[in-house]
Amino acid sequence: MSLLDAAKADFRKKMSSELDYVDVAEWGNGEPARVYFRPAMTLKQQGQILALSEAGKKDEALALQLIFRCLDEDGKQQFQRSSLTELVRSVDADVIVRVINAMNEEEVDDEQLLGN
Repeated sequence: MSLLDAAKADFRKKMSSELDYVDVAEWGNGEPARVYFRPAMTLKQQGQILALSEAGKKDEALALQLIFRCLDEDGKQQFQRSSLTELVRSVDADVIVRVINAMNEEEVDDEQLLGN
């Protein structure tokens, strides 16, 4: 198996694994809303987020990450790209940041384990 094949197999494994989730009390009706997500994104998605951030649109970059990562229990996107402006203007930024941090927490832990 080539290195590329191994890298692709690793990504397929991450993308087909069980969905992780974060509970968001503010988004629920009486009980927290459960937001599901995958442990990884494509490089293309990460590039779009980075491009917005580098263009000084960090608020849109955060909202786009939320759009890409928030899934329902069946793995379908909860937000559409057309929701970007509404997320930026009409949703509590602190909640968005907390949800994104929770989604990225596992990745940070892996980095810490590697000593980075």
